[in-house]
Amino acid sequence: MTQFFDFTNKVVVITGAGGVICGELAKSFGKQGAKVALLDLNEEAAQKFADEIIAEGGIAKAYKTNVLEKDSLEAVREAVNNDLGTVDVLVNGAGGNNPRATTDNEFHEVGLSAETKTFFDLDKAGIEFVFNLNYLGTLLPTQVFAQDMVGKEGANIINISSMNAFTPLTKIPAYSGAKAAISNFTQWLAVHFSKVGIRCNAIAPGFLVTAQNERLLFDEQGNPTPKYFAVQKMMETYYPEYLQMKPLTKESFELRDIALSEKVSLFETLADLAQPVESLYPVKMEDLGQSYGYLLYRTEASWDADEEKIRVIDGRDRMQLFVDGKLMATQYQAEIGQDIFVAGEKKATHRIDILMENMGRVNYGHKFLADTQRKGIRTGVCKDLHFLLNWQQYPLSFENTENIDFSKGWQPEQPAFYAFDFKMKALKDTYLDLSGFGKGLAFVNGVNIGRFWNVGPTLSLYIPHSLLKEGHNRIIIFETEGEYEESINLVNQPTFKTIKGENL
Repeated sequence: MTQFFDFTNKVVVITGAGGVICGELAKSFGKQGAKVALLDLNEEAAQKFADEIIAEGGIAKAYKTNVLEKDSLEAVREAVNNDLGTVDVLVNGAGGNNPRATTDNEFHEVGLSAETKTFFDLDKAGIEFVFNLNYLGTLLPTQVFAQDMVGKEGANIINISSMNAFTPLTKIPAYSGAKAAISNFTQWLAVHFSKVGIRCNAIAPGFLVTAQNERLLFDEQGNPTPKYFAVQKMMETYYPEYLQMKPLTKESFELRDIALSEKVSLFETLADLAQPVESLYPVKMEDLGQSYGYLLYRTEASWDADEEKIRVIDGRDRMQLFVDGKLMATQYQAEIGQDIFVAGEKKATHRIDILMENMGRVNYGHKFLADTQRKGIRTGVCKDLHFLLNWQQYPLSFENTENIDFSKGWQPEQPAFYAFDFKMKALKDTYLDLSGFGKGLAFVNGVNIGRFWNVGPTLSLYIPHSLLKEGHNRIIIFETEGEYEESINLVNQPTFKTIKGENL
C-alpha cells in the first residue's frame, strides 16, 4: 500500500478522542508513528485509547479538556507543547446531540398526543448546547492550536462534519444544522489559512455505530432494530454507490418453568455478605468506600410511647424502613424526611433497619460533582426529636453471591434472595423475564446483569450466552419488595410493559 504522508514524530491533537470515530482515528495516527494528544471531557474514555496506542509501541497521552472553555484549551495546549511538541495536525472531533433538541415525531401531524415533543416544543437551551458543542467546540480549539501551525510545513486541520449536513435525518434539526455549519466553516478556514500553509478539510462519516446511536440501531442482543433498516433503506435510495451488506444476527432460546431452588431473607444472611462498620451517626455510602448498590443501616432503640415518630434526615435515593423485620415505609428522595409513625411495645427495645438504594447519579452538567450525588443517609435518623446513635452499616455491593447462606430462614415481605438452577447443552442468548418480581437485581452465575423494576417499561434482562455454561447454571434474584414467583422463564424476546398517562 502506497503511503502518501509520513506522520513519524508529527504531533496530532484530537478533540472528542474518547468517542468511537476519533478514538479510532487516534489509533490510526499512532500506528503511523505520530505523537497523539487525545483530548476529551471524559479523560477516562480518552485514556483507554491512549493505553491501546502505547501498548502497540506508539506515543500518546490523554488530556481532560473542555472545548467550550478557552482557558482549558490554552492550558492543554501548553501541556501538549511541553509533553509532545508543537501541533502539526488538529482533528476537531468533539460534538454530539442533545435530547432536548430532538423531536419525538418524524413528521408533524394533526392530532398528536399532548405528551409528544414536537418541533414547537424544542428547548432553546438544548439547541444552544448542540450548536455550541459542535460549532464553538470546533472554532475555539482551532483558535488555540492553529497558532502553532501557521507557516509550518505539513500543517493540517481536519473537522468532523456529518452526512446530516447534506441529507438531514428526521428528529434532529439542531444537530443537522450544526454539522452543516461545520462544513461551511471548514470552507471558510481553507480560504483564510491558504496563505500560511494550513490545509483545511472536513470529513463527513457515514452512518456508523457510535455511543450515541448504538441503542437506536441495535437492541440489547446486538441485533438490528427497525431504525437500522430505515437508515439502510435511506442509504440505498440516496447513495446507491455504497455497498449495503446484510447485517449479522444472533439467535436466542427459551427455557420455561425453571423452579425455585431455595430462598433466604437478607436479614438472615446479612452477616455473610458484609462486615458491619460501626459509627455514632450514620455514614454516607461513599465514605464507606462504596459507589453503587445498597447500604443497610442498623441500630436499636427503646420506645418511649406506644407510637413513635421516625424521620430519616437527608437520605438518597430510596429508603425502606423496617422495625423488627417488618416494613414500615418506603420513601423516595422527594419523600425522605416525612414523618413515619411506628407502633411498638413501650419500654421495649426494637431493631431498626433502613435499606438505602443508590438509584443512579447525574453524570453531566453542574450536578456532576455536587454534594447531592453522595448517597445513603447523609445527616441522621430522628426518633421524635432526638437523633438515634450507635449505628452499624452493612455495605451491599454484592460482589460475591457465593457468600449467601441459603440454609438460613426466609420471611415474607422482606428483601430476600431467590435461587434458580437449570442445565444447558447448547449456549445461546436469552432474556430473563422478571414480570413476576418487584424490584431488585439479578445475577447469572455470579455476574450482576442489571437492575429490574416492575414499573416498566422493561420487565426483562438480557443474558448473553457468554455468561452461561454447559451443564449447571444458577440465577440468583435479589428482590426488595417481597414480590416473587416460584418459577422463572427464560424467553427469546424482551418483555415490555405498556405505560400510559401519568406513568409515562
